[in-house]
Amino acid sequence: MALNGWTTLNEADWHMAPNSGRTQHGVGNGNSDELIYYGPWLQRFSFAQEKSGHAHPSLPGCYCGDITIYPRDPSLAPTSQLADIIENLPDYTKGSDPWAVVVCRYSTDFSSATWPCDVTKPSVSSGTNLRFEHHSSGQFLYMRPEDMLHENNEDGSVTGAKWSADSQAGRKLIGIGEFRLTWLYVQEPPIDTWRDTLKGRVNSDVFLDCPAETLLFEDFDVRPSTRFDLLDPFCWECTVTLRERRIVVGDSTYGWNHEYGWGDDGFGWYRVKMKDDEGDVVDRYETAAFADMFTESTCSSSSSGS
Repeated sequence: MALNGWTTLNEADWHMAPNSGRTQHGVGNGNSDELIYYGPWLQRFSFAQEKSGHAHPSLPGCYCGDITIYPRDPSLAPTSQLADIIENLPDYTKGSDPWAVVVCRYSTDFSSATWPCDVTKPSVSSGTNLRFEHHSSGQFLYMRPEDMLHENNEDGSVTGAKWSADSQAGRKLIGIGEFRLTWLYVQEPPIDTWRDTLKGRVNSDVFLDCPAETLLFEDFDVRPSTRFDLLDPFCWECTVTLRERRIVVGDSTYGWNHEYGWGDDGFGWYRVKMKDDEGDVVDRYETAAFADMFTESTCSSSSSGS
C-alpha cells in the first residue's frame, strides 16, 4: 500500500458533505463556492489531485483552485473552525483508519473568459490559456507644415499657397493601440523564438485582426508562477506586448514601415528603407509570422531547471 496520502484513489470511498456549499456571487469577482468532501486519509492527495483545476459541477467558468485538507480522527478533538463542519458530517469510518475532510474552493477563472468577437484569439499550446488586454491611445505625427498641401494649391505648385513653418498644419493624430496578452500555465516559454526572431519585427500576415505590418512585437516578460497540480506545480506566466500602428487613408492601410513625405508621386505615404549589415536595402522593420508565438518551446524541462 502506498503511503503519505498517495494510495490509489477509489472515488466510491469519497462523499460530499450534506448541505455542502458556501456560494458567493459578486460583480467584478464572479462566482465562488466551497464544497466539502470526506474520505480515507491515505487517499487525500490522490483525491485532491483529481479535483485540482476541475470545473465546478454547476457554475460555468468556475474552477477548483484552492484545497485544504484536514485530518479527522475520532480520537482527535476537531479544531474550532471545523467544528461546525465535522459535527454535521455523518459518521464515517474505514475500519480503524483515520479519514480526511477536504475543502475544495472554486472561483471564476477569468483567463478562460470569452474574447471580444472583433478580435480573433491566437492558437495556444494545450493546457495553457491567454488573458486579453487592449489599451488605445494616439500619437501626433510630425510632418513639416510647409510640405503639407494647401486647399488653394492642391497640386503643390511652387508658386502656389503654402503653409508657414510655424503653423499647425503638420500635426496629424494617428491611432496607436497596445495589446497585452498574458500567457498562463506555460511549461516552457519560447524565449529564444521571441528574442531572436520576433522581437522588433512586424506581422507578416493578419494577426489579432490587424493588417500586415501594423503590429510591432515590442517586448515580453516572463515570471515564475504556479498552477494547481500537486505533483508538478511550477510553471511560467508570460506577457507579450504588441504595439499597433494602423493608419487608414482612403482604401489603403499603412503601418510601421511607412511615413508621410515627398516622393516620385508627390506627397504621400512611402516605405522607409535602410541598409542591413550586408549593404542590402530593406524595410525599416522586418516581417515575421506571429501565428505560432504561443507555442511552447520543445526544450526539455530538465535542461532548463538544473
